[in-house]
Amino acid sequence: MRQIMLFAAVAISVVVGAAEILGRGEVVEITTVEPGGTTRETPLWIVTVGGDRFLRAGSPNAQWLARIEHDPVIWLEVDGVRQRVEAVPLRDDRGARDAVNRAMAEKYGFADTFVGALVDPANSVPILLRPHAP
Repeated sequence: MRQIMLFAAVAISVVVGAAEILGRGEVVEITTVEPGGTTRETPLWIVTVGGDRFLRAGSPNAQWLARIEHDPVIWLEVDGVRQRVEAVPLRDDRGARDAVNRAMAEKYGFADTFVGALVDPANSVPILLRPHAP
């Protein structure tokens, strides 16, 4: 199972990178913190739905999602600009999941369809990004 998850993560990273290279969509980078204090960078797609920005975890078991649940205050880098945000996973919000999945499909086109063939979008987790007030 771990090998399948690793393969899916690599495949998704390749698709995200290819989408960036082909100009097929916006790729942002988040920096999360592991329980031991180590930071990790993850490239992701981002969409805006109803004026709010969202990320999407293709799997509810994604490592970067677990780090967000450990410490929801993360760094978000968009077009070279870094800002602190609070990332709020909406695991049980079917409406948000459907809206984010639609927005991802519209924005990223075939690349999103390809990702959907690797991981079931019905199991995805939308992550709402809020401004962080220190």
